Amino acid sequence: MINQIFNSYLNNWRLQNTYKKNILQLASGKRVVSSNIDSTGLAIAENLTTIVRGISQTRRNLVDALSMLNIADSSMSRISDIIQRQRELAIQASNDTLTEDQREAINKEFQQLKQEIDRIVGTTEFNNKSLLTGETFDIQAGESSEDQITLNMPDVSTTSLGIDSLDTLSKDNAQSAIDSLDNALNTLNNYRTQIGVQTNRIEYSISNILKEDLNTTNALSLIEDTDYSSTYSNFINTSLLSSISYKTQAIQININRILTLNLLV
Repeated sequence: MINQIFNSYLNNWRLQNTYKKNILQLASGKRVVSSNIDSTGLAIAENLTTIVRGISQTRRNLVDALSMLNIADSSMSRISDIIQRQRELAIQASNDTLTEDQREAINKEFQQLKQEIDRIVGTTEFNNKSLLTGETFDIQAGESSEDQITLNMPDVSTTSLGIDSLDTLSKDNAQSAIDSLDNALNTLNNYRTQIGVQTNRIEYSISNILKEDLNTTNALSLIEDTDYSSTYSNFINTSLLSSISYKTQAIQININRILTLNLLV
């Protein structure tokens, strides 16, 4: 009789542990809620979790890099428009029908546009870092310290483009300015092509990291996530068995008391 009671207690203890485990699994949505359930699965899940978090940060790094390149390209597009306007002014000032006063008026706009180019260069930033002054940025594109993408940003100041000293005060100066502005436009177009190539690379890297994130997350889900259908079924079965076990245990205890009293009579 004592053995029966002991076995009943032991069975109840096991059922209660299973019951609590099922509740935790259903509440948290995770199958592996402690190391004693699946120690190997927990180790793999923790490793995959580390990888997933690293991938998530890598994705953010690459998105930041893409935003940075887009800002730089947008500013260079505005600078290109300004140089186009300067070229129009230089062509206009090259015409012999203009007076000196008219060329001087043209030159005032021409000089203001040069200042605007340098203002754009000085204010084009990402996270307080200048983007159009020839800086180099290393983007962490993976979990390895060597997994980096180097982005080379151009210097598009008027000095770098060779248009800082231009004016349209005379026909000769205006004609010379046309050639210099053409060279500046070609240089700027090459820089924008370089930015475009780097942008494409970053976009491909983002696409690749998204696929890696999806595959790793799915692998983690297979190991870690609760199978709600199976777990809920086990939860119901355990609840019923636990209830039956407690009633059986109570009956056994009552029987034991009766037998004990009969022995004492």
